[in-house]
Amino acid sequence: MILGKRVALTTVVGFMIVAIVSTWAGGQAAGPADAPRAKSRPSATTSAPASQPAGATLDKSIDLWVQGKNAEAVAAFLAINWKPGQATDKGSLLALKEEDFLKLSHAQQEKEFGQLSELYKPWRELDRHILGLAKDAFEAKDYATAERYLLASLDCGRYFMDDSKLCEITRMVGRAIKGSTLTKMISLYEAIPDQAKLDKARKELGDMPTASQLSAPR
Repeated sequence: MILGKRVALTTVVGFMIVAIVSTWAGGQAAGPADAPRAKSRPSATTSAPASQPAGATLDKSIDLWVQGKNAEAVAAFLAINWKPGQATDKGSLLALKEEDFLKLSHAQQEKEFGQLSELYKPWRELDRHILGLAKDAFEAKDYATAERYLLASLDCGRYFMDDSKLCEITRMVGRAIKGSTLTKMISLYEAIPDQAKLDKARKELGDMPTASQLSAPR
C-alpha cells in the first residue's frame, strides 16, 4: 500500500514537472528581442540600481520581486554569487536535495512539492523580466547590457541544472532557464557579431542533456 502511494506520488510529480517546465519555457521566442515584455518595466539602461546588495541570494531576489520591488529584485539577482552552495538561503527549498526529498513521508513530500511549485511562480516571473530587460537593451543596441542580463540568467540556469544532487524538478527548471537563455545569447552574438562567443554558446546548447537524461536514475 505504501509502495502504491509512492508510485502514485511519483506519477503526479512527473506530470507536475512536465507542466511547470512547459509553462516556464512556453511563449518565449528565440531571440533577445522576442522575450515577453513585463508590465511597467523601465528602460534597460536605467532599470538596475547602481549599488548592488551584498550577500544576495535567489531567495532574497524572489522575495523582493513578490513585494513589488522590481528594480531591487533585479539588482539582487545580478549580485548573486553563483558558486556552489552560495546562491540560495540556508535551508531554502531551492536547495532541497533529491535524496532528502525521497526520504520524506508521503504527506511531507506532497507538502514540500506544493511549496516548491508555489515558489517557482514568482521565480518564473523574475526570470522572464530579466530576459525582458535583455530584450530592451538588445533593441537599443546596448549589447553589453543585454549580455550582462543574459549571463546572469545563464549562471542561474547552470547553477540549478548542473547540481546532480538537487531535486529533479528544480534541475528541470534550471535546464529550461539555461536552454532559453543560450538560445537568446546565440541571437545576440549573431547580431554583434562575435564568432568566438557564438560558437561557445552553440556548443553549450548542443551539449545540454535532454529532459529524459536529466531525470534518469542516478
